[in-house]
Amino acid sequence: MRNKSSRGMTWKAGHRVLQTVNMLDGNELFWIQIYPEEQDDQKVSGSQGTAWCVEKSGHYVTNAHVVLNADEIAIGFSEADSVPARVVRIDRRTDLALLRVTTENHECVPIPLSGVVPRTGDDITVIGFPLSAFLGSEPRMNSGIVNARSGIAGDITRFQIDAAVQPGSSGGPVLDGTGSVVGIVVEKLKDSASPDMDVENVNFAIKISYLRPLLDEANVVPVFRESVHSASSHSDVFRQYERSVVPVRAW
Repeated sequence: MRNKSSRGMTWKAGHRVLQTVNMLDGNELFWIQIYPEEQDDQKVSGSQGTAWCVEKSGHYVTNAHVVLNADEIAIGFSEADSVPARVVRIDRRTDLALLRVTTENHECVPIPLSGVVPRTGDDITVIGFPLSAFLGSEPRMNSGIVNARSGIAGDITRFQIDAAVQPGSSGGPVLDGTGSVVGIVVEKLKDSASPDMDVENVNFAIKISYLRPLLDEANVVPVFRESVHSASSHSDVFRQYERSVVPVRAW
């Protein structure tokens, strides 16, 4: 459905997309699950986000809200370079989904999972496909830090980051300085008191520990990096795993 804010801006909203968190002096504060609405001239209707390889035989991770209730799921931008996938496990509470490519002999390079809880102030790198209808098919990298070890209203399943994320970033990996996944991009904050409804760089990721139960249920064995190695630059982390991060479309 369509909802209009008091500022006259129109948002595509539903129970999985837009939610009032609290009221501040009469102004509504929202969190937005960040996958883009499709434009009228796009061939495929539905949602688009980011997925990443967690196991070499074709298991990928994304957000539940990207693929929930989808009839079809494809990894890749176009019919020429995309492959079909299915949902193996989904957790609506944490907003996580585990996908499996359904074509034979598909392989990908898994990104290792961190065994270390990120600390406030730690450097992070985010890889994804934000605003791909406008920016194109090249993966995008943003860097930042961990701002807090909890999410909105103290949500312990999340942590706060200031790396820029946009529609299409949903499901993308948040990597630490060793190139290990510490979280999964999930949402950003919006404020109706702001002229453009934006709250600058207040974004959130799901802690990687909440992915492990889904992997265990599906008997998927990821690569873990338990020890802390010397930190790499953001560009080094990006180059190492950019091919492990892919766009995911659902309709």
